Amino acid sequence: MKQIFIFGSSSTYGVGGTKGGWSGLLKEKLHTKMYGENGIGEKMEVFNFGKSGATIDLVQNTYQKQLETYGRDAEKIILLNVGGNNAKAVNEPDNYVSEPEDYRKEIHSLLANMKDDVDHIFFVEGGYYDEKKVYPKQSPFGNSVSYFSNERKQLFNQVTKDICNDLGITYIPVEVSQEEWIEKYIYEDGLHANDDGYEYIFTNLWKHLEPLLN
Repeated sequence: MKQIFIFGSSSTYGVGGTKGGWSGLLKEKLHTKMYGENGIGEKMEVFNFGKSGATIDLVQNTYQKQLETYGRDAEKIILLNVGGNNAKAVNEPDNYVSEPEDYRKEIHSLLANMKDDVDHIFFVEGGYYDEKKVYPKQSPFGNSVSYFSNERKQLFNQVTKDICNDLGITYIPVEVSQEEWIEKYIYEDGLHANDDGYEYIFTNLWKHLEPLLN
């Protein structure tokens, strides 16, 4: 038995994707492998704990309880995408949720703790923003507005990538230009991936994940 736990924010939940985003595509792939024609049977479980607006603190404060509650005596894999909501500003363009050095400490603590708790971790990078639509963006859950910047997001992505390299954690990047992402892979809200974007992310993830599942 192998268990996959998915943690993060709206992109891990799948906002903007008609098939549930890259996490939904993963579940579909694994269920086909298990329950399709000549399937291997019930050998894997997938749990998606993505939550819109989630920050590192939320994941840090909840993931161990979720591992404890849903975990079995099985190989455990974490897929993580979090940090975009730490990089943003709220209500004012310079009212940031986290400063870079605070973020470095937060993401290092989370990744180091997770590494001690499971067998494998993959950090799954998201795409770019269409800043014309998200600087600022009205929250769908209240009266606040958020400011999402590609420059700041890329700064935080680099911090995360460096820490993943230091800890021996696989970091799965988006390797297309900002212009191409906005042209082809972004949902109409300017923030999340569309179906093609999630397919791109899933394809990159699957190349790394599949060898662990065979």
